[in-house]
Amino acid sequence: MMNKIAILGFLLAASAFLLADSTTRVWEQKGFEDFDKGAVQKLSLSSEGKLLLAPRLRQLADPQLTYIWALAEDSRGNIYVGGGSPAKILRIPPAGSAKQEAKVETFFQGKELEVHALAVDADDTVFAATSPDPKIYKITRDGKSAVFFEPKAKYVWALALDKAGGLLVATGDKGEIYRVDRKGEGKLFYSTSETHARSMALDRSGNIIVGSDPGGLIFRVTPEGRGFVLYQAAKKEVTAVEVAPDGSIYAAAVGDKPPRPPTAGAAQPPPPAPVVAMPGAPPPAPPPVAGGSEVYRIYPDGAPRRIWASREEVVYALALRPASGGLLAGSGNKGKITEIREDDSFLSLVKAQATQVTALLRRRSGTVLAATSNSGRLLEIGTAYEPEGWYESEAFDARVFARWGRIFWRAEAGPGAAVALYTRSGNMDSPDNNWSPWSAAYRAPGDHSTSPGGRFIQWKAVLSSTDGDKTPWLDTVEIAYLPRNLPPVIDAVELTPPGYRFQPTVVVLPAPQPQMLTLPPLLQPRPAQPPQPPRIELSANLQAQKGWQGVRWAAHDDNDDTLSYAVYFRARDEKNWKLLKDKLADKFHAWDSTAFPDGVYYVKVVASDAPSNVETEALTDEREAGPFLVDNTPPAIGALKAVNEGYRLRIVFHAADAASPIKRAEYSLDGADWKPMLTTTRLSDSLEEDYDFPIEAGSGEHTIAVRVYDRVDNMAIARVVVRN
Repeated sequence: MMNKIAILGFLLAASAFLLADSTTRVWEQKGFEDFDKGAVQKLSLSSEGKLLLAPRLRQLADPQLTYIWALAEDSRGNIYVGGGSPAKILRIPPAGSAKQEAKVETFFQGKELEVHALAVDADDTVFAATSPDPKIYKITRDGKSAVFFEPKAKYVWALALDKAGGLLVATGDKGEIYRVDRKGEGKLFYSTSETHARSMALDRSGNIIVGSDPGGLIFRVTPEGRGFVLYQAAKKEVTAVEVAPDGSIYAAAVGDKPPRPPTAGAAQPPPPAPVVAMPGAPPPAPPPVAGGSEVYRIYPDGAPRRIWASREEVVYALALRPASGGLLAGSGNKGKITEIREDDSFLSLVKAQATQVTALLRRRSGTVLAATSNSGRLLEIGTAYEPEGWYESEAFDARVFARWGRIFWRAEAGPGAAVALYTRSGNMDSPDNNWSPWSAAYRAPGDHSTSPGGRFIQWKAVLSSTDGDKTPWLDTVEIAYLPRNLPPVIDAVELTPPGYRFQPTVVVLPAPQPQMLTLPPLLQPRPAQPPQPPRIELSANLQAQKGWQGVRWAAHDDNDDTLSYAVYFRARDEKNWKLLKDKLADKFHAWDSTAFPDGVYYVKVVASDAPSNVETEALTDEREAGPFLVDNTPPAIGALKAVNEGYRLRIVFHAADAASPIKRAEYSLDGADWKPMLTTTRLSDSLEEDYDFPIEAGSGEHTIAVRVYDRVDNMAIARVVVRN
């Protein structure tokens, strides 16, 4: 029985933290997506989000090639490694299975750019295809080579030997497969009608399984040359095919397909050709592939199913792993080998110290070899677990200075196995020597973090086992933290135009609800902390309302605390602020100023984070605005008279206001529409204005009404009767 390093009540403890202090938060890492963001060494990561010891991965040999494209094994256990640049085949004797690195010898070297495909027949004769402008070389055991066949093609992508000993050659750029007899005479065997016959394998019945590009087709071709499309992949290029003992076919396809032409006769752009370098130039890098990869399984009855997908990784090679029965997928551009299991779960098995894993080979001994590119290495995937591996999480950003609380984890380890957790912290976003050193290993889940306070924290897990057949696991880590409470910040305060109020909003308060917790869908990560309820920022829509004054403001809080606001006022000749309104949630307020004595006033807004903090920890910020004028008294109209000048009247009066300038004046003759009047200076910009304004009027009795407005639209009205 394995001993459990359990999170004994960590959920209850975490809840207690949150209930004791609403500002205490928990950073949780759980699930594949969370763990996939960290750095891993000699550990595997399952699709369920478990970290495990990885199978032992050792460098079998250093071929000193930049790119390795093909692997093959002969009956004596010699390994052949084909790559470039230039085209070269290296031979590694069976002694390479020992603990030390194997001796590497050059078996073949050509003038072409690279060796892209290999095949070994029953007599241990090696066939090698070079590209571009390919030649097929036949190389005997003693290393003597000669050109065996030259296909009429631009590339050779794969080689295979049929049951009769014929050599099958999959080519591009016409998507044709040739069959070459023992004498080196080749004939067209099958045309895929695609641009590239990109990958190839044989099943137990001697059928040829072919993957194409750019249609993403998977063919089954009989020994007689009759083809049938088993599946059309969603991706464009089938880079690898593999046949399982039960007859299932596995295929990896990469890259998004180009859009279909609008009509059947419309021309399509030619598919991109592989990147090729001139002799003497630096070796080419595999071109980037947009759209990631998918892996499919076609069951013996012909039913297809997608069993794995990635938007980032590009799968170059497939191989079955006898140790577990899983399917291995070698990919780039992070040098990963993924194991896809029978139940469609997967394991990010190992990570090579290279950019791409470009070839996989299942040896007769049961081990699996992996070849990498950028740089080229030959690796052996063992059947036993590594004795030790470690994982470093991504750096967590608390966004402000924080104190670190307890660390919880969930793990399991058996006799001779252990899971150790460590933390370190700092104030830079990239962990380096300017962070704190790693803490001592924590003894048990729930220990207090010993890392000093800071903005960032990181954890490390070390898994170990003395039994190569067993591995501990870890699947959850939580760290409680208390952010330093920072005061809110009022960014700006603005007085709105007088005589307007904010449009009233109808707020329906929900009935009290029990405390709820919403979990994300399965296989999706949880947020690092409970999301804050969204706040709706309303635009400043105002409606006219005489005597009203308003203010609005902008504010933020670096802790994401909920803020409440209070608005104060004072007159210009006063020292003390008077509360106008408190416990505001919105960032605006308007009030009726008709109860205020006329005069000049100032306003102050105070923001508080008290809703999210205990009373002793709450902080505030304040900002003033003004002055603003309160003027509730209308102007005075004096000395109003109408002077008769025959068929014209002259209106004369004086207007004055104690608080705000006169804005405008109007008159009405005998109840007609109001018309504007000009001051004697033609400007209206003073507390007192004189008017001497002529109007056209006929004979008889007339009633003249005048009205005057000040800057805040207080109005006075007067009238005079004249007879002529």
